Amino acid sequence: MHPKVSIVIPVYNVEQYIDRCIQSVLNQTLQDFEIILVDDGSPDNCPKICDKYAASDPRIKVVHKANAGLGMACNSGIEVATGKYIAFLDSDDWIDSAMYYTMCSIADSQNADIIFTGLRRVNEKGESYIMSQANQKNIYYNSTEIQSLALDMIASKPKIKRERRVAMSAKVVLYKVDIIKTHNIRFLSERQFISEDLIFNLDYLMHSHTAIELPMTFYNYFVNESSLSNSIRRDRFEKYLILREKLINRYFPQETIWRERINRLFIGYVRHTIGATFRCYNLTKSDKYQWVSNICNNPIWEQLHNEYPITKMPVGHRLIFFLIYNRHIRLLRLIFLLTKN
Repeated sequence: MHPKVSIVIPVYNVEQYIDRCIQSVLNQTLQDFEIILVDDGSPDNCPKICDKYAASDPRIKVVHKANAGLGMACNSGIEVATGKYIAFLDSDDWIDSAMYYTMCSIADSQNADIIFTGLRRVNEKGESYIMSQANQKNIYYNSTEIQSLALDMIASKPKIKRERRVAMSAKVVLYKVDIIKTHNIRFLSERQFISEDLIFNLDYLMHSHTAIELPMTFYNYFVNESSLSNSIRRDRFEKYLILREKLINRYFPQETIWRERINRLFIGYVRHTIGATFRCYNLTKSDKYQWVSNICNNPIWEQLHNEYPITKMPVGHRLIFFLIYNRHIRLLRLIFLLTKN
């Protein structure tokens, strides 16, 4: 007898959080599940903790593998999943008790291929807020409607201030295992492509016939805000360039509407990175200026200036684009130090 849902949990260096995560699944109102713990070569006590849970509950499997990153760990979980549905959960996060009962029940009753729910962000102080959640239940029945959903996941239309209407995280989604395995849908490595969840979701939506958004949030995404402010990935901008090119070539490269949303995604990512760079505590002032200068001097901005509808952008976004395009580094720094966004 196959379980209703397979829950894949990649595990790496999270021994202080993993019990909270696993217990939140064991406490689900839906008990017809299997948990697949994928030990991604974790250097701490996580492998032993995973084996201990597996020995105590036959619904829990453990996959031990060499470290290859989050996306590859999720793929290892997919390979051994036997449920009708599959979901993914990060091992430092946790979920509310009704999550999988609610999602599976609606998927069953409406023969949905994919269910989206909201995302709650929680910091180390226990402070939380809803990052994304649909305002109402939305059902998408055909390829045109599902394409609209996919576009809203990539980014909003140019005139809208909010970056995107639909969260790209795979952790708040319920998928059909048959669709994933039939079409060989897998995660790309986040070490190569930033936003691997987005690419996975877009690939899956290409083979979906019914998608549902629920105005509900069950997933608690844990963020250590103090560590975030102290670290910046040096390769972030280059990864955004790679992602932009990948998305354009992968999905309808000749269609303007896809290119426009992908460019909006890229611009928003870079704007956020510039702000994070100027606010980072562990960089010298000269390093910050050099990094941002390298970004602004890239020829991509000339291309975007020619093809993106800049006049439709919200005023604040348009101002930042203007400063990047014209390489006004000092004004960029001033604006980001005076604002939070």
